[in-house]
Amino acid sequence: MSKSTYPKKLVIDRKKWNGNPKFMSESIGLSEKGKRCCLGHWAKACGVSDRKMEHCGMPDEIPMDMEVPLCISPYKDTNSAFARRMQKVNDSMRLSMEEKESKIKIGFAKHGVKVTFVN
Repeated sequence: MSKSTYPKKLVIDRKKWNGNPKFMSESIGLSEKGKRCCLGHWAKACGVSDRKMEHCGMPDEIPMDMEVPLCISPYKDTNSAFARRMQKVNDSMRLSMEEKESKIKIGFAKHGVKVTFVN
């Protein structure tokens, strides 16, 4: 998926967003509480199924037949700096939920993706 074809909008449903460090799971996909992190929402928007994300802690663990733009290094062997930054924001215990939303919006906007959080 090239930059011209990946989604330019990302909607994150707060009810399904796992941004609370008290409830972090080991997976970017759906947690046992039915929530996913910001990278899980992005992977889902890029066409990765919940089943493919199951037990994946980061995008580089998603099977190679699926592509998660912005998240994998150019060598396809590790997570990109962007993915690591977004993980730090999403999982931060120091940032409020509002601060996380703002930083996630800014991070994705740098790559031409408009993020909207909805209730």
